[in-house]
Amino acid sequence: MLRRLIGEIARKHGLRASFMAKPFIERAGNGMHVHVSLVDGEGRNVFAHPVEGERRLGSAVAGLVEAMVPSTLLFVPTWNGFRRLQPGSYAPTKASWGHNNRSVAVRVPASEAAARRVEHRIAGADANPYLVLAAVLGAMADGLERAATPPPATDIDAYAAPAPVLPATMDEAIRLFERSDFVRRSFGVEYRKLFAAVKKAEMAAFRAEISPLERSTYL
Repeated sequence: MLRRLIGEIARKHGLRASFMAKPFIERAGNGMHVHVSLVDGEGRNVFAHPVEGERRLGSAVAGLVEAMVPSTLLFVPTWNGFRRLQPGSYAPTKASWGHNNRSVAVRVPASEAAARRVEHRIAGADANPYLVLAAVLGAMADGLERAATPPPATDIDAYAAPAPVLPATMDEAIRLFERSDFVRRSFGVEYRKLFAAVKKAEMAAFRAEISPLERSTYL
């Protein structure tokens, strides 16, 4: 509904609003970065706790990093979206995290204690925000429940740093999604099966088309 509303307002002003993840190959794509903090029953930021805050933040980050590769399809749900995940494009290519590092997938912004939060930077503007939030919150909850320990923070260019690589194609993302235990626990077996089937059909539709570049190159 929000996207339709934005589109209609843009048209009234003679403009066109787009939620395409990578409309221009030579420019950075359209992302949907998600900033998340956690508060307790009294509204206090649990990541800012003087004793437990850092540990809780680390566990939330660990959950996000561990779930990232198998759930990439939820963050990058279109054929075009994978064009956005390129080195040097301000979009992540690896399941990494770091402090105030804009090349990682999960950034902990520099902030005052009360504003302590994580920034999840994978999703494109073409992703479903409800699914993105469900995956992000589910991964954070999983990490917190297990008191998981995160891998070392990346303090250099994440594109060159060692870390699990995100799927580079929709094919690969679907395969990982279908086998994901995290997706099964968070979304259920039936939804995992349905979403994968829809994306396979979408991929088949793109493969059924011959592009002008293909014709000009091989005809």
